[in-house]
Amino acid sequence: MALDPVIKHTVAGRTQDRAAPARGALKWGWGCLFVCLTVCAPGMALATGGADDAVLLPSGETAQLQELIQENLGEALIARFRFVAPWIAGGTDYDTVAADMENICQTYALGRLADIDMHPTQVIISLSAAESKFGVATPEVTQFFEAFSLSDGRCIWEPF
Repeated sequence: MALDPVIKHTVAGRTQDRAAPARGALKWGWGCLFVCLTVCAPGMALATGGADDAVLLPSGETAQLQELIQENLGEALIARFRFVAPWIAGGTDYDTVAADMENICQTYALGRLADIDMHPTQVIISLSAAESKFGVATPEVTQFFEAFSLSDGRCIWEPF
């Protein structure tokens, strides 16, 4: 038994025969999905941390990738690498944390960006004493942030 490819369609009270699109009825659905993902998710989490995303730092401590967020701000593309580092809750000094964040940018972020073929204008590295939700104030959690521009394959510190 052959399937009838004709679809009945009603417009203004009149029934019209319409054939399914040449590549199937789902073609329009994929377009909707693309538009939704493009419009609804300008800042999108690209990856979450796993056991292989633990980074050994120059201070001797480790940091675990929580997420990588791609953020489009007009012409600028920003890559936010958010790490969890419980050891910063103990009142560590800023110079140690700053050196660790520069190292994360140089040795981890640049490689990860190359792997996923992302070319941001700025990289932001954050260390947090505990997991936190992006964009939500959590004053009870110690956090450090540093911004870096990228030039000639190097991370250049930029003051906020």
